[in-house]
Amino acid sequence: MNRLYTLIVAALLLAALSLAGGCPKQGSETTDTPVTGGTDSGAAGDAAGTDAAGTDPAAAAGGDAAAGDTSAAGGMAPGAGAAPAIGSPVPDLSFTSIDGKAMSLSALKGKPVVVNFWATWCGPCKAEFPDFQASYQANAGKFELISFALSSSDDPSAYIAEQKLGWTFAWDQSDAAADIFKPMVVPLTVFIDKQGIVTASYNRKMEKAEFDAELAKIL
Repeated sequence: MNRLYTLIVAALLLAALSLAGGCPKQGSETTDTPVTGGTDSGAAGDAAGTDAAGTDPAAAAGGDAAAGDTSAAGGMAPGAGAAPAIGSPVPDLSFTSIDGKAMSLSALKGKPVVVNFWATWCGPCKAEFPDFQASYQANAGKFELISFALSSSDDPSAYIAEQKLGWTFAWDQSDAAADIFKPMVVPLTVFIDKQGIVTASYNRKMEKAEFDAELAKIL
């Protein structure tokens, strides 16, 4: 019975993802093939926790829609417990960037931070990057943008260099970042204010106007 329930939840989640233009995390019970639908109308993990149709894949999976939590969906997200909820502080995270720099979220406190999860096999993730680049350059020095490639990704270094992407990248090979933010679906983009509090979370491809609007709230 529990297995049947899990399969039903997984099917509902995949249906939502195909509309959201996101890619399910590889290695999950749902599928090893990313969803590459080109539409970007879908489930925003924003403060409302709903998309244009009033549904959210996390909610469909029985997770915490406000937090963007997907840990209840068949155990597909790494780690235990819920992702940081909107309005709550983000736990500290130490990591090493692609260019070898040791960093931590606690050291960035006092500066707005945007955390993004992506994968080298995820088309919608890469489709966001030109807009991210434009916003990052337009607000140079005003916020930190960190993109974590999932552990299931190929080495992202060549792609980053080829595309001349200028913000901070890290390859989350140990799943340390994923254990905190629970990115069952990518892209996932989380906005964090100067006090280290989550203000918004989008578990789908974002439009540039959406990104800029959320960024303006934390600058």
